[in-house]
Amino acid sequence: MPTPEIIERVRKLNDELGETQPDPSKAEQVAELRKQIDTVLAEPDHKPHYKSLSDKLLFHYVGFQIDHPKLATSMESLVNTLATVGL
Repeated sequence: MPTPEIIERVRKLNDELGETQPDPSKAEQVAELRKQIDTVLAEPDHKPHYKSLSDKLLFHYVGFQIDHPKLATSMESLVNTLATVGL
């Protein structure tokens, strides 16, 4: 079961993505991540959504490390938290 802390971290990452000014080549990735986060936030008790989010974050993580290191760190932190609690 996702805790309120996890849901808040997902919201925070969504806010960070909203503040990100990606170059055009990464705009689609940001949109994809935000769409997955919207899915999680729409049904926060549905555990499979967190696995999908984690998979997408890991997939896009490397692409954000150079241009958006703070965002990449937030992505990695959320993935680690989800793994720790078994989501």
